[in-house]
Amino acid sequence: MAIKVGEHPPRYPRLPSRLRSLIGPDQEKLSKGLQSEDHGLGVGAFAYYRQIVENQKDRLIEEILKVVRLHNPNQKLVNELEEAKHEDRFTSAVEEIKQAIPQALLINGHNPLGLLHKALSEGLHAGTDAECLEIAQDFRVVLSDFSERLHTALNGRPRLVAAESVRVWDGQGD
Repeated sequence: MAIKVGEHPPRYPRLPSRLRSLIGPDQEKLSKGLQSEDHGLGVGAFAYYRQIVENQKDRLIEEILKVVRLHNPNQKLVNELEEAKHEDRFTSAVEEIKQAIPQALLINGHNPLGLLHKALSEGLHAGTDAECLEIAQDFRVVLSDFSERLHTALNGRPRLVAAESVRVWDGQGD
Protein backbone atom coordinates (compact mmCIF):
# COMPACT_ATOMS: atom_id res chain seq x y z
CA MET A 1 0.00 0.00 0.00
CA ALA A 2 1.24 3.51 -0.88
CA ILE A 3 0.08 6.88 0.32
CA LYS A 4 0.78 10.06 -1.59
CA VAL A 5 1.64 12.76 0.90
CA GLY A 6 2.37 15.69 -1.37
CA GLU A 7 3.23 16.74 -4.86
CA HIS A 8 6.57 18.06 -5.97
CA PRO A 9 6.69 20.42 -7.62
CA PRO A 10 3.30 21.57 -6.39
CA ARG A 11 0.65 22.06 -9.06
CA TYR A 12 -0.91 25.48 -9.41
CA PRO A 13 -3.29 27.10 -11.84
CA ARG A 14 -1.41 28.36 -14.88
CA LEU A 15 -0.73 32.06 -14.49
CA PRO A 16 0.15 34.54 -17.20
CA SER A 17 3.81 35.53 -17.06
CA ARG A 18 2.59 39.11 -17.23
CA LEU A 19 0.94 38.68 -13.83
CA ARG A 20 4.21 37.47 -12.35
CA SER A 21 5.98 40.51 -13.84
CA LEU A 22 3.30 42.85 -12.52
CA ILE A 23 3.59 41.71 -8.92
CA GLY A 24 7.38 41.76 -9.05
CA PRO A 25 8.99 41.00 -5.71
CA ASP A 26 5.91 39.31 -4.23
CA GLN A 27 6.39 36.08 -6.20
CA GLU A 28 6.68 34.02 -3.03
CA LYS A 29 3.40 35.38 -1.69
CA LEU A 30 1.73 34.53 -5.00
CA SER A 31 3.05 30.97 -4.76
CA LYS A 32 1.80 30.67 -1.18
CA GLY A 33 -1.58 32.09 -2.20
CA LEU A 34 -1.84 29.57 -5.02
CA GLN A 35 -0.80 26.76 -2.69
CA SER A 36 -3.44 27.87 -0.18
CA GLU A 37 -6.03 27.86 -2.98
CA ASP A 38 -4.93 24.39 -4.05
CA HIS A 39 -5.40 23.10 -0.50
CA GLY A 40 -8.79 24.81 -0.12
CA LEU A 41 -7.52 27.31 2.46
CA GLY A 42 -9.61 30.34 1.55
CA VAL A 43 -8.57 32.64 4.37
CA GLY A 44 -4.91 31.88 3.69
CA ALA A 45 -5.18 32.47 -0.07
CA PHE A 46 -7.13 35.66 0.53
CA ALA A 47 -4.56 36.96 3.04
CA TYR A 48 -1.65 36.38 0.64
CA TYR A 49 -3.42 38.04 -2.29
CA ARG A 50 -4.38 40.98 -0.11
CA GLN A 51 -0.75 41.47 0.92
CA ILE A 52 0.35 41.40 -2.71
CA VAL A 53 -2.03 44.17 -3.76
CA GLU A 54 -1.28 46.32 -0.74
CA ASN A 55 2.47 45.86 -1.23
CA GLN A 56 2.31 46.52 -4.98
CA LYS A 57 -0.14 49.46 -4.94
CA ASP A 58 2.45 51.90 -6.27
CA ARG A 59 3.58 49.45 -8.96
CA LEU A 60 -0.02 48.93 -10.13
CA ILE A 61 -0.65 52.67 -10.24
CA GLU A 62 2.63 53.25 -12.09
CA GLU A 63 1.54 50.79 -14.79
CA ILE A 64 -1.77 52.61 -15.13
CA LEU A 65 0.20 55.87 -15.42
CA LYS A 66 2.17 54.42 -18.32
CA VAL A 67 -1.08 53.62 -20.13
CA VAL A 68 -2.50 57.09 -19.48
CA ARG A 69 0.68 58.76 -20.73
CA LEU A 70 0.66 56.62 -23.87
CA HIS A 71 -3.02 56.83 -24.78
CA ASN A 72 -4.31 60.05 -23.24
CA PRO A 73 -1.60 62.26 -21.77
CA ASN A 74 -4.14 64.25 -19.74
CA GLN A 75 -2.22 66.09 -17.01
CA LYS A 76 -5.18 66.04 -14.61
CA LEU A 77 -5.35 62.24 -14.75
CA VAL A 78 -1.58 61.95 -14.42
CA ASN A 79 -1.70 64.18 -11.33
CA GLU A 80 -4.50 62.11 -9.76
CA LEU A 81 -2.53 58.93 -10.29
CA GLU A 82 0.68 60.47 -8.95
CA GLU A 83 -1.17 61.64 -5.82
CA ALA A 84 -2.68 58.19 -5.32
CA LYS A 85 0.81 56.69 -5.18
CA HIS A 86 1.46 58.81 -2.07
CA GLU A 87 -1.52 57.33 -0.24
CA ASP A 88 -0.56 54.82 2.42
CA ARG A 89 -3.65 52.67 2.06
CA PHE A 90 -4.81 50.86 -1.06
CA THR A 91 -8.41 51.81 -0.24
CA SER A 92 -7.64 55.55 -0.21
CA ALA A 93 -5.63 55.30 -3.42
CA VAL A 94 -8.48 53.54 -5.23
CA GLU A 95 -10.93 56.21 -4.09
CA GLU A 96 -8.67 58.93 -5.51
CA ILE A 97 -8.32 57.41 -8.98
CA LYS A 98 -11.84 56.20 -9.75
CA GLN A 99 -12.05 58.37 -12.86
CA ALA A 100 -8.41 58.05 -13.93
CA ILE A 101 -8.55 54.48 -15.22
CA PRO A 102 -8.24 54.34 -19.02
CA GLN A 103 -11.03 52.63 -20.96
CA ALA A 104 -8.59 49.99 -22.24
CA LEU A 105 -8.05 48.72 -18.69
CA LEU A 106 -11.68 48.44 -17.63
CA ILE A 107 -12.99 44.93 -17.03
CA ASN A 108 -16.58 44.74 -18.29
CA GLY A 109 -16.83 48.48 -17.73
CA HIS A 110 -15.46 48.30 -14.17
CA ASN A 111 -12.32 49.78 -12.68
CA PRO A 112 -10.08 46.73 -12.02
CA LEU A 113 -8.61 48.30 -8.89
CA GLY A 114 -12.15 48.94 -7.68
CA LEU A 115 -12.97 45.27 -8.24
CA LEU A 116 -9.86 44.24 -6.31
CA HIS A 117 -10.71 46.71 -3.55
CA LYS A 118 -14.24 45.38 -3.26
CA ALA A 119 -12.97 41.81 -3.00
CA LEU A 120 -10.44 42.85 -0.36
CA SER A 121 -13.05 44.76 1.61
CA GLU A 122 -15.51 41.91 1.71
CA GLY A 123 -12.97 39.12 2.04
CA LEU A 124 -12.31 38.13 5.61
CA HIS A 125 -15.64 39.57 6.71
CA ALA A 126 -17.51 37.38 4.22
CA GLY A 127 -17.72 34.51 6.64
CA THR A 128 -16.68 30.99 5.83
CA ASP A 129 -13.38 29.71 4.56
CA ALA A 130 -15.19 28.51 1.42
CA GLU A 131 -16.49 32.03 0.75
CA CYS A 132 -12.98 33.47 1.24
CA LEU A 133 -11.64 30.85 -1.18
CA GLU A 134 -14.15 31.90 -3.82
CA ILE A 135 -13.26 35.57 -3.34
CA ALA A 136 -9.53 34.75 -3.51
CA GLN A 137 -10.04 32.88 -6.78
CA ASP A 138 -12.04 35.77 -8.24
CA PHE A 139 -9.36 38.15 -7.04
CA ARG A 140 -6.63 36.14 -8.82
CA VAL A 141 -8.69 36.07 -12.02
CA VAL A 142 -9.23 39.86 -11.95
CA LEU A 143 -5.54 40.52 -11.26
CA SER A 144 -4.56 38.16 -14.10
CA ASP A 145 -6.96 39.85 -16.52
CA PHE A 146 -5.71 43.27 -15.44
CA SER A 147 -2.11 42.23 -16.15
CA GLU A 148 -3.11 41.10 -19.66
CA ARG A 149 -5.00 44.34 -20.32
CA LEU A 150 -2.00 46.38 -19.18
CA HIS A 151 0.25 44.46 -21.55
CA THR A 152 -2.13 44.94 -24.48
CA ALA A 153 -2.61 48.64 -23.74
CA LEU A 154 1.13 49.25 -23.46
CA ASN A 155 2.29 47.10 -26.36
CA GLY A 156 -0.65 47.10 -28.75
CA ARG A 157 -0.77 50.86 -29.32
CA PRO A 158 2.81 51.30 -30.60
CA ARG A 159 2.28 48.36 -32.96
CA LEU A 160 -0.96 49.86 -34.22
CA VAL A 161 0.66 53.25 -34.83
CA ALA A 162 3.54 51.56 -36.66
CA ALA A 163 1.13 49.48 -38.74
CA GLU A 164 -0.89 52.56 -39.70
CA SER A 165 2.24 54.32 -40.90
CA VAL A 166 3.30 51.48 -43.20
CA ARG A 167 2.57 52.23 -46.83
CA VAL A 168 0.20 49.62 -48.16
CA TRP A 169 1.04 48.36 -51.64
CA ASP A 170 -1.90 49.13 -53.88
CA GLY A 171 -1.04 46.54 -56.51
CA GLN A 172 -0.60 49.09 -59.30
CA GLY A 173 3.19 49.29 -59.28
CA ASP A 174 5.43 52.34 -59.06
